[in-house]
Amino acid sequence: MSWHRQRVAAVAAAVAVGATIMAVRPAPAPTVDVLVAAADLPSGMTVGPEHLTVAQWPAGAAPDRVITDPQDVTGRLVAAPLTRGSPLTEASVITPHTAEPGRVLVPITLTDRTVLSVLRVGDRIDLWATGPDGPITVATSARVAALPHREATGDGLFSTDGAGTPLLVEVAEIEAPQLAGFSGSALSVVLR
Repeated sequence: MSWHRQRVAAVAAAVAVGATIMAVRPAPAPTVDVLVAAADLPSGMTVGPEHLTVAQWPAGAAPDRVITDPQDVTGRLVAAPLTRGSPLTEASVITPHTAEPGRVLVPITLTDRTVLSVLRVGDRIDLWATGPDGPITVATSARVAALPHREATGDGLFSTDGAGTPLLVEVAEIEAPQLAGFSGSALSVVLR
């Protein structure tokens, strides 16, 4: 066989092997666009377009109620801390300043501000104050609706942006007048 025919045969064999490999290789799995955190996002942070990026996820691996449109999440609050690359779902963000029927939002300032480092939006808490005859329960099962802006300190805790910044809680309408009566007073928190 001449050298010319050998080259043609070698090229034909290589093409045949390549075509066989391509034919037996499975097609790529279908993917969906998923909004994910572009950086670590602390709870209570208002989400803006700069906090988001789009990632390709296998269609079957995308979480339930995943958000795919940036407009559906912009302006909402992060419900719990998200790490970079975490998908945004309806459960991971809340609409700010909304109360359930029969409940109202009340801003409060806590006696011990360090407790803010363990609170998360959505937590249920009891609020206590010191009355003339000792401690009294001011509100039960209050929901943390918004936290003061917090910055990561590097040790897993957060520092707040000012001692006077209030915590926003959702309480039963009937408890709001009593809670307002303790405005400016020392309030303590019991986690549920």
